[in-house]
Formats: sequence, C-alpha cells, structure tokens
Amino acid sequence: YLQVDPRFSLHWQVLKPLQFHFSISRMSQQLHLLTNSDSGFPSDLWVPSTSKIKPQRSWILDAGLRWTVKKYWSISTSAYYKKMRDLINYIDGTTFLVSNTDVLNSTDWEEKVTVGSGLSKGLELLVKRESEGSMALLSYTLSESSRQFDAINNGNRFPFRYDLRHVLNVAYTKRLNSNWWISGSWRINSGSRINIALNEWEYVRQNGNPDFIYQNFGEKNSFQLPSYHRMDVSANYKKKKTRGSWSVDFGVYNVYNQRNIFFIKSDYNPRIQSLGYTSVSLIPLLPYFSLNVSI
Repeated sequence: YLQVDPRFSLHWQVLKPLQFHFSISRMSQQLHLLTNSDSGFPSDLWVPSTSKIKPQRSWILDAGLRWTVKKYWSISTSAYYKKMRDLINYIDGTTFLVSNTDVLNSTDWEEKVTVGSGLSKGLELLVKRESEGSMALLSYTLSESSRQFDAINNGNRFPFRYDLRHVLNVAYTKRLNSNWWISGSWRINSGSRINIALNEWEYVRQNGNPDFIYQNFGEKNSFQLPSYHRMDVSANYKKKKTRGSWSVDFGVYNVYNQRNIFFIKSDYNPRIQSLGYTSVSLIPLLPYFSLNVSI
C-alpha cells in the first residue's frame, strides 16, 4: 500500500507567557489491534494488513494553550479529535483460537473480522511545577472513544474497550543530592468496558418443565468495570566513576495493594443452572530492585 500522510503544525507565541499550538495530520498504520471485549482473559493481538485488510487510517486535530504562570509553574490545556477508518474487530461469536483449544490460528483470521470506523475525542489539562531539583505535575483527561461496525451491535456505535472516560495522574520527583532521586506517582481512571450478561431469565414450558436460560448482554460493551487506581514509589542512586557509572533502582509497585480487576471469570453452576462471575486481580504489592553498570 502506498500511503500519503500530510501533516501541518503551528506554534504561536501569543504573549510572552502564553503559547498556542495547532496541528492536523493524517496517519496510516499497517498493523491492526484486535481486542476481545468478553468477560474472559483480555487478549490484544497485532495482525498485519493484507490484500483483504487495508491499513487503518486516521485524521487527528489537536489544539491547545500553554501558560507560564510564574518562574516554575505552567498550565497547559488542549483538545483533540481523531477520526479513524478501516479498523477491524472480531465478528460477534468468533475468536482467534482454534475451536476447543488455546492455540492461536493464523490461517483464517481474515474471515473472523469485520471492518469499521472509530472516533476518539477529549480534553486534557496539565498543571506542572518544574525546577532544577524537583518536578511535580497533575494531569486530568476527559475523553470518549467509540467504534462502529455494520456487523456488530446492529450497526450502532458502541464504547471501545479502552474508553477510559476520566483519567487523573499525580506525580512528584525530588533530587535529594547529587546521587539520590526519589519519586512517587498515583493514578486513577474509569474502568474499561466489557461484555457481560446484565440479567437472565428462564423459559419454562406450559407443563412447568424448564427449557433454557436466556442471557441479556444489552448493547456492546455496556458493562463498565470499577475504577482502576494505584500508587507507585521509587528511589534511585547513581554514582559516576572515572570510567563509567553505576546506579541502583528500587521501589514498590502498587503500594497499598489495590486489587484492581484485570478480567472477570465466568463460572457456570450446573446444579442450579446459573452463570456466576468472579473478578480476578493481578500484580498486588510488588517490590522491585535493579542494578545497572555502565563501563
């Protein structure tokens, strides 16, 4: 595929403390991301463009302001709009796995996907204080990301799995002396979107015998997982030598051991013929350590 991707960028110093930027660009990508939206273990697969699957394309508009409040303080705000086409998604009821196995099948995956479009838009705010020995920032993003495929959800637009409506980040880095740095960060965001049965009902014959269980999944990706949040802290020691240098990094991931939901496991109970769900969390409080030597 021959791609032509024009780009335009404008930066304007409106006033000494105020800057304005605007950009518009057309982007093409030969790789496609296939994401499942069911309640099981999430899998993101990258597949290439082929003679049947065109490269995905997008137009991106971005505009914003940056205001230097004082010597060390700055406030930035921006808005973006991204229109995508030639995206692919699994057709409802299909999977990339060989039937009844956990083996990936790369021979007929093109027949299991459908082509559609996407839309992402949002507002971003960044407050930052940066000096020679420290840096602190607070960022917030309000965004929306959706997809539309004729063969999915009756052709209606639906939220993308990673439609994280609200994202808040707080970070701080401090230089204690010529050798030591410490840092910490905290993040919270809205939960991702998945497919899960919202309710179920049982069909009973006229003679009173149960026949089948019907599950209502509602609209595509209509169930939202709980909010995700965690805190990380770290310290870094670096020592320069006549020849090279060495450094030590250590810290703690997920300091307060937040059990964020990674995926939801379905459990069918044959005794009562009912389907239940259990949330699964990964990576609890996790200390880490690394030693780097440069010669």
